[in-house]
Amino acid sequence: MQTQDAIVKAIENEPTISKHIDRNHWVSGSSTVVYPIMISESHVNVQMDTDRNYFNGAIKRVTEKHKDMFSAGYFCKGDGSRPSVLRFVLLKNNK
Repeated sequence: MQTQDAIVKAIENEPTISKHIDRNHWVSGSSTVVYPIMISESHVNVQMDTDRNYFNGAIKRVTEKHKDMFSAGYFCKGDGSRPSVLRFVLLKNNK
């Protein structure tokens, strides 16, 4: 997998995304802490401070610029119990 720092930098360098990253963490369920940027083996979730979806262009710029890291990206609207997120799918060979 690409280093976590490189993944975070690739996302935070896009101004439209960086401006709306929710800088707070929250607790899901009773004990799972959810941080603004969460990296798993298959994807990256970026917690957003808005439910408005105007990130399509920014997502496209990130995925096209970093084809070595991401295979896709999309917006997932929050349901009121959790914030909206941008999800970037990591390339399988980066595991």
